[in-house]
Amino acid sequence: MAPVSGKYCAGFSLLELVMAMIVVSVAAVALLGGFGQITTVLSTEANLRGAGEVAQECGEFIIATKRAGVTGYASVSSTVCDGLPVPAGFNRTVTVNTITPPPGPGGRIECPASAVDCKEVIVNVTSPGAAVAEVRLLLTDY
Repeated sequence: MAPVSGKYCAGFSLLELVMAMIVVSVAAVALLGGFGQITTVLSTEANLRGAGEVAQECGEFIIATKRAGVTGYASVSSTVCDGLPVPAGFNRTVTVNTITPPPGPGGRIECPASAVDCKEVIVNVTSPGAAVAEVRLLLTDY
């Protein structure tokens, strides 16, 4: 077979191949950057979901002990959820504020007049350095 010469040569030149490789590599970098961002978002979402579950578990534990007749809300303290497990990487704090019925309608939180004991319980779950989830409960004994 004789070599083809002249104006109409078949195939791609080296310059065209290099340009095609550059275009493909730029597109690949853009796609991989997007995948990296998706991974970060999924990790953050999993962290938020886990923190919410830890906070909700403590809140439900407090309500369940009252429903079981074990204790009233008068004995709820900041150590009420210490026996519950906390996954690695999370910290849980429980703040209990005893609330007296305010004299008028301008109070922060109003408790029913017939309540024997009224408490605000705040369950805060943090992950390294940031507040992630919070559950607030208003508990009253009648």
